[in-house]
Amino acid sequence: RRLFDVAAATRRSRRLVAHDAWTRRQLVDHRDARLRELTAHARGHSAFHRERAAADHAATPVMDKAHLLDRFDEIVTDPRLTFDRLEEHLQGLDGDDLLDGYRVMGTGGTSGRRAVFPYDTSEWRDVIAGFLRWGPLSGRRLKPGLRIAVVTTKSSRHMTSRIAQTIDVGLMRVLRLDAATPQPQLVEALERHQPKELHGYPSALALLAVEQLEGRLHIAPAFVSTSSEVRTPEMTELIEEAWGTTPFDVLGVTEAGIMAADCP
Repeated sequence: RRLFDVAAATRRSRRLVAHDAWTRRQLVDHRDARLRELTAHARGHSAFHRERAAADHAATPVMDKAHLLDRFDEIVTDPRLTFDRLEEHLQGLDGDDLLDGYRVMGTGGTSGRRAVFPYDTSEWRDVIAGFLRWGPLSGRRLKPGLRIAVVTTKSSRHMTSRIAQTIDVGLMRVLRLDAATPQPQLVEALERHQPKELHGYPSALALLAVEQLEGRLHIAPAFVSTSSEVRTPEMTELIEEAWGTTPFDVLGVTEAGIMAADCP
């Protein structure tokens, strides 16, 4: 299943890369057309958005997190996906299991309220396409056999882990590590793997950079990237000093995937 997802996402990512040469007018027209499609679908399949449209036909159905969580079961366009059922699925999740064909992930709840987001197969391929599009943007070539280490979370409840699981179809040598693992164990695993690319939470990579600078870790990644947290100037300085390369940063959210990324 993952192999089919990656193959389809690769084709989509190539189409997305072509958008980089579009004019602003083309981008705006494309955005507006997609928004109209989304709005029409929401009004046709969501009780919440149907109600809002009846109250104001001109209104675009914008909503915040409070709206989403307060009226989740009315907002979703598939009535099987109740909030309680999605949460129950997340609590028992093991690996890349699906619920009625959906991949379900949860946010960390840093704002005080956790949210859950289901993706059907096509939507998930769009997420992976966005991730693959980041390769050309950052000037990299993902070659078969490339050694990659990812230091984030191994919990399937979170998007960083699910993306890593999906793209790990055996073409590249991907080592997935939990950032909460004790440092000596992380050091040992990275020493064995010797990654050419290193991705992770900036706080985790900054600590590993200290291990490298103090002589307890010996790896030489040519490409380093961070995501999911604010990367402070001090963290950036440690990473640059440890591995001689400026790290890229990626902005991603559980409800949409990658939204922005550094590029050369």
